[in-house]
Amino acid sequence: MAIALVLGGLVGVEREHALVKEGQIGIGGIRTFPLFALLGAIAAFASQQVQWFFLASFLVISTLLLISYYASSKEDPGMTTELSALTVFLIGGLTQWGHIHLGAALAIVLTAILALKKPLHEMTARLGEEDLYATLKFVTVVIIVLPLLPDNTYGPLSIFNPYKMGLMIVLIATIGFVGFFLIRMLGARLGIILTGLLGGLVSSTAVTLSCAERSRQTPALSSAYALATGTACAMMFPRVLLEAFVVNPALAKQFAIPIAIVSLTGIIVIGLAVFRVRVEPDEEVAVTNPFRLMPAVKFGLMFTGILFLAKLAQMYLGNLGVYIASAAAGLTDVDAITLSMARLSLEGQSESPLSSDTALTAILLATAVNTGVKASFALSTGAPEFRRAVLPIFLALLIGLVVGYATYRLVSG
Repeated sequence: MAIALVLGGLVGVEREHALVKEGQIGIGGIRTFPLFALLGAIAAFASQQVQWFFLASFLVISTLLLISYYASSKEDPGMTTELSALTVFLIGGLTQWGHIHLGAALAIVLTAILALKKPLHEMTARLGEEDLYATLKFVTVVIIVLPLLPDNTYGPLSIFNPYKMGLMIVLIATIGFVGFFLIRMLGARLGIILTGLLGGLVSSTAVTLSCAERSRQTPALSSAYALATGTACAMMFPRVLLEAFVVNPALAKQFAIPIAIVSLTGIIVIGLAVFRVRVEPDEEVAVTNPFRLMPAVKFGLMFTGILFLAKLAQMYLGNLGVYIASAAAGLTDVDAITLSMARLSLEGQSESPLSSDTALTAILLATAVNTGVKASFALSTGAPEFRRAVLPIFLALLIGLVVGYATYRLVSG
């Protein structure tokens, strides 16, 4: 019951702050919402003796909230506060029934939704019709299509697994969606570092090409665009570590050493580059919704194809074949090869299992090739000032990769 009071108070603080800020009178705040949570906990406690007591209390509270809404709907037609109070009542019941972690998580999520009213409305206003369709497709794939896919292997070498292929598509799309909606919600104008940071979650290659092109249009902002490019490219490495961790946590633990070194190298060089940025751009790096059906299907096919080629190359060429396949994959993408190598090294029952050492080397090789490709894009399409500013960042990332890999070798023996 004490925990219920605290969780109710958390929501109540936000509600009272919002009402005071907007100059409105609502059903309650810092005092009333803890009472709603306490009533829920008491009702749950009493239902242990009288089974219908919690349901009856819920109906009574709902009726009182409906009466409150009817009395205030002319001034404020929204039902946010009333529904929040009803949710807090249910959270109080959850805590009394022993689901404390679930109740706390729901209280935090509820408070965040209430507190982020303005950013959420602004983000919704920025969304276009294409964004809404893409989001609908994403939700459809995650909730409807993915659970229907069979979790069995088919084809030669038992490589093709529809469910796992779909899971990898959802993983990449989710990472992209996080970055996309953060950019939509916060806007790139909060700072050039934030632009590159969030843009790197969506596509560091897209940020590189966009910044290189814009540096030719506005050479005076070349140092700022170079900073955004370097930040986005540096974000690729933590993203790869996250992908490996989701598929194969044991591999990710070994992977953490070289990734930490290359990320630290990137942070140092980018930090030094910040002091050279004298003008903050008034433009945003264009980022579109990352989920489109055909590119998602192409990624799934690429993932399966790389998986097949890597295993086939390993059978006939050994580890050399895996490295060749990884370098070729890194020319266009690092996500597919990362997920493929992480999965191959996880399959202990395979006829030719891939060692974690080989998988790690292959992923780092793909990231090095991909970084080199982006560097070539930047140096060939950007303004001279942009090329001079971005070259040290790419060199530092490549050197960091070499040092990180060498350190891993020394530590692993």
